[in-house]
Amino acid sequence: MCSGFLNKEAIDAIVAGSSSPQIIKDALENSPQGFTMFLDPTGPPIPSFTIDNESKIQTYTDFLHRTEDILYADMELEWCIEGKQYHDVVGGYQRLDVFQLQVNRSLKDSAMFTENPSTAR
Repeated sequence: MCSGFLNKEAIDAIVAGSSSPQIIKDALENSPQGFTMFLDPTGPPIPSFTIDNESKIQTYTDFLHRTEDILYADMELEWCIEGKQYHDVVGGYQRLDVFQLQVNRSLKDSAMFTENPSTAR
């Protein structure tokens, strides 16, 4: 999961264009911000880390929240390929045992003109 971070400069830019700056500023500063984290195919978080730009030291963390950084994780692709192919968790309808895509390649008229719209099919 990945989310953007709304920093002070971004909030100030949004507030500057608002007709109700204090209301917008309060709302943005007090609204929850999203999390950035890695999950394995069964749901639990994958251990992840950030890297300090200067010292290059890795700091382990489960997620990022209310901070701007890049989150890294070591992942094994074998964890997810087979099981995810047959489980539709986001409505993409990729369950090959249930759904089938068919393409009709026959030529069809691209437009149909009628005098009485109620008789059109």
